[in-house]
Amino acid sequence: MNIPETLENALRAGKVIPFAGAGVSMAVLDKAGQRIFPGWGKLLDRAAERLKGDLKENEAQLVRSLLNASPPDYLYAAQRAQQSLGPVLYDVIKEAIDIPHERIDSNRLDLASALWHLGSKLIVTTNYDRVLKWACPHQQDLNEWNIQAAAEQAELVRDGVPNHTIWYLHGRIDDKVNLILTPDGYSRLYHQQKRDGEQSYSAALTTLRALMASRTFLFVGFGMEEEVSAQLRGVADIFQGATGHHYVLVREAERDRIENLKLPLEVVPYTDHGEPLLALLRRMAQIAAPP
Repeated sequence: MNIPETLENALRAGKVIPFAGAGVSMAVLDKAGQRIFPGWGKLLDRAAERLKGDLKENEAQLVRSLLNASPPDYLYAAQRAQQSLGPVLYDVIKEAIDIPHERIDSNRLDLASALWHLGSKLIVTTNYDRVLKWACPHQQDLNEWNIQAAAEQAELVRDGVPNHTIWYLHGRIDDKVNLILTPDGYSRLYHQQKRDGEQSYSAALTTLRALMASRTFLFVGFGMEEEVSAQLRGVADIFQGATGHHYVLVREAERDRIENLKLPLEVVPYTDHGEPLLALLRRMAQIAAPP
């Protein structure tokens, strides 16, 4: 269980911010022991089914052809589904992700819970769901930010966050129409490219850049699923010139694939999902807040 010394020092200094990817939510099971959240492939396949049900067979086939490509093109599949379904796509996503708490096995929130013990009151996520909220041991003072919360983000850069906070960088399921899920949305956030009438996320991007320059991000749950590689590349676009060291926890079997992405992240491997990953995070928590 090797932890780089620079990461250990950042943990002791309280400079590490967890950045939760899809794998954190994919680890959650329902009370029957089944995975409760679909991956992007299954989610967009549901969109293709809705297209077929709406007698848009050609569009359904196009979406499926993008899903079956090697590698799958999830972003453009989402874009084509959005162009054809319009607001109905958000209903498909909400149906799949807006899961009530009583359906989940609370004992399987251990991965999300472990992130709250790494010494940071702030967790950033590209997920839309409420898993991090359910796992937070301080829900009485929990703040939840959508993509952009300009005043609060300015305070974060200046003074940090006073309360435990989840920053939903790609939007949250409670505000389904503002979810970032297509190339246009990624461009508006990461490259500030927008059409007339569209919202700009300049405060969010400025805040993210400032944190990347001054803090250490620890990416957890990225690289476990093929579809999150595009998200990692999108986040990596704004690393240019950042001075911080950033790390991604990666299963040993996935290490070569992640390193071949040439992202400006240092890989910290673990042997397998489940207990080995949790043991690594517990060790980091002991460094961040020794007993």
